[in-house]
Amino acid sequence: MNRFSSKNNYIYINQTNHGLNIGDLITINNGLYTKATFSSSNILGIIFEPSIKYLDNSNNWINDLNYFSFKPFYNYLSSNKINSNLSGTIGSIFYLDNLGNFSQQRPSINPYNCLIQITSQGDFLILQLRPLKCYIHQVNWKLIYNSIN
Repeated sequence: MNRFSSKNNYIYINQTNHGLNIGDLITINNGLYTKATFSSSNILGIIFEPSIKYLDNSNNWINDLNYFSFKPFYNYLSSNKINSNLSGTIGSIFYLDNLGNFSQQRPSINPYNCLIQITSQGDFLILQLRPLKCYIHQVNWKLIYNSIN
């Protein structure tokens, strides 16, 4: 199984010794998923299962504590659906610059987070924040923004 997979609107993550429990709100700190606190920015979702259970080849149930699943609060965007020049690490924030391109450089005007990288393969959650809201452009998959009145 890969470090990351998505099925039925839940995201499955492989992270050893994560220490997360059902109902925990999660964020990413230093490339690791952690329990969110009152000072956390970018709370990503809520823990659905702190482990996964599956049948092995001998039909024995295995409880794998190195995996957990969470329900994201934002829309998932796989790496094959976005501009391939985006590179960062888990937890990297991407902003929209004044030309409509992504940048990890925080702009001085309208510094709203648009994407957060959630896997080393380049999968993202689209952060929808006000007063700007990010939308996917269906022709070239570049993220553009639209002012909300």
